Amino acid sequence: MRAIKNYYKINGYASSRRRNRGGSPLLITLVVLSILALIATTLTFTSRLEVIASANFAEGIQARMAAVTGIQASVPMLPLSEPYTSFAQRWALQSGGIMREDASNPSLVDIIIEDESAKLNINAADETFLKSAIASILRANKLDPKPAAAIARDIVAYRLGADGKPGAAGKDDDSDKKDRSIPSEYVDEADEYIPDPSRAPNGDDQPFLSVPEILSLPSMTKEIYDVLRPYLTIYSSCDPIYSLNGKAIEKINPNTASAEDIFQALLRAFPSHDRTLLKQLAVNIVDARDEDSVPTQLEGDSPDAPILGIEKTPYINEVWPDSVTDEKDGDDGQYVELFNPYNESISVEGWEVSAGGSTVLLTGIITPKGYIVITDDSNNANDSSPEDEKGYGSLYDIFGVVQGGAARRIIEKRNFDIPNGSGIVRLKNQSKQLIDYFAYSDGVYSGTKKSFQRDDPRVRLAFYQSCTPLNQNIGYQNSPNKTTGVFARFEVRDKLFESPVDIMDVFAGFSKQTTAANRAINTDDGCTWAVSEIQTNSPYILDIRLVDIFTLQDKKEKTPDYIYGRVNINTAPREILAALPGLEELFIERVEQYRQKSVAATMRGEQNAMRAPFENPSDIMRLALKLPAREAGFINTERDTVLERYKKILPYITVQSRSFTIYSQNKFVYPKKSKETPQEQRNAARAIVRSLIQLTPEGLPQIIDWRFISQ
Repeated sequence: MRAIKNYYKINGYASSRRRNRGGSPLLITLVVLSILALIATTLTFTSRLEVIASANFAEGIQARMAAVTGIQASVPMLPLSEPYTSFAQRWALQSGGIMREDASNPSLVDIIIEDESAKLNINAADETFLKSAIASILRANKLDPKPAAAIARDIVAYRLGADGKPGAAGKDDDSDKKDRSIPSEYVDEADEYIPDPSRAPNGDDQPFLSVPEILSLPSMTKEIYDVLRPYLTIYSSCDPIYSLNGKAIEKINPNTASAEDIFQALLRAFPSHDRTLLKQLAVNIVDARDEDSVPTQLEGDSPDAPILGIEKTPYINEVWPDSVTDEKDGDDGQYVELFNPYNESISVEGWEVSAGGSTVLLTGIITPKGYIVITDDSNNANDSSPEDEKGYGSLYDIFGVVQGGAARRIIEKRNFDIPNGSGIVRLKNQSKQLIDYFAYSDGVYSGTKKSFQRDDPRVRLAFYQSCTPLNQNIGYQNSPNKTTGVFARFEVRDKLFESPVDIMDVFAGFSKQTTAANRAINTDDGCTWAVSEIQTNSPYILDIRLVDIFTLQDKKEKTPDYIYGRVNINTAPREILAALPGLEELFIERVEQYRQKSVAATMRGEQNAMRAPFENPSDIMRLALKLPAREAGFINTERDTVLERYKKILPYITVQSRSFTIYSQNKFVYPKKSKETPQEQRNAARAIVRSLIQLTPEGLPQIIDWRFISQ
């Protein structure tokens, strides 16, 4: 038995072990080979993924870089230094209106440029305009316009923060107490809110940093937002410049500029107009804004004949230097008359009238429409040797006039002597400051009762007329401007201008003939009773282009002098144009036709094509006056009606933009291989850059916002 067991033990068990040992290496080999195959497959797949990922990454970088190059390439298309922005310019004509694939196009990118001033600026528009514009957009897109009021209110409330005031409530955030260009109370004024989201706000103000932020407003819905979005912007700006023959000229602030600076600005804008007119208007503008009663001066043709401004003062109204009384009898009865044309009394206490070598001190007041006559002999009462000839001698004997209360005063000074041939009569205040002067020549009349008189006391133009002591001059208020028939009212502002349109009501009468003479008056030497007109071809009258020269914004050193949020009438869609006050539907159609005509002429390469349908804001009013009343939307075309409409629309409009959004998308298409199946075909990498560009006053691009919006 032991032998058998040993046999099995030796032969059977051992044989079994040998069989097992023979199969294991094979199994191990198979397992190892499987693992190696799996590793090889994995490595191959991973390697392929890495190749694809690397290619995608490289192509993505290529797409981004191509898109980025489009931003720089598009900058020269912008109107870098032109004073207006329109669809007839390169930025609009050469940028693609639709992003497209075009393998045959050798350029790397498609570019779209948008004028941000064509949109509604939710950071700058006031509540009134926001409401009007949003309602107009909703109506145009078949939505109920009623939510517009609430949306506008919520936008403004969001911007002003929790205190509901511009800047920090109760604080003068911009410290402009010394800046007289801004007529305001200096605390919580509108300009303490900064509409530029790239600058730090005052107080708790919070301008929108992106348009989608308005989705957080209580009154906003997704449906309304989707409609409004293409019309909205958070940043739009223009420069305080105007166009003069296509060249950008800085505007001037009438509230702070000197008379000389205003004159130079007027001369630059109206070089063919009479210089005396421009000087006279310049000093009148200064006197219309200041609060004193001393006329501003500019140098005239001679040191004795300065250009004086208009203040609420009496004037030298009439001069009779050569009485009918003979020289040997003292030339008695000669006189100078002062007149107060205003509706309130004016004190002349301590003032003086001088003529030749004599001076007369004045006292008291001159009542509204009242007179003072200064003479050497009023009624012979103080004449040691009175004349007894009728119509000869004293003022009373010659004219039969007597003093009649405060409105008709006579001052007699026996040694008052007015030179007969030529001279200057001067009126000075108690501080010896020149208020008025009256220069004359050829003053010997050989016994006739005719004097030098002003038909408008504000203009140093005198007529040779029959004497009218203590009475209205013969030509007074009877010489309207022969070109326009418009009278200038006797009004003096004595306050800052609230709108550039106010300049149109500044008295613009003047005379080149500043020395009165005993000869016929040349009416071409000036205009009396004049104000600037809406349209005129006269070299002696200014027109509505005058408004384009001025801005109420001063140039500041520490911050850019941009004007934010105005709508570009050259590029804005009709939905936004319809929100401008006073623009009717028919007129907006004419505006669009006018713009299309400009673009068409430019594309045809016409030599005289307009680069902009509106080169200055005043052009929109000039267009309105060319159209029939129904199309222009005017009830009438009276001067005051037109100016009132322009005054309402001017704060909202511009013809120029300094901010643009540039969209740049790369263009890359894989060449299709003939054997590729649809599954093997690859989509090209895509990248779109959106960049908000601000053009500096020097015409350099400044990036306000930059981001990739797709890839």
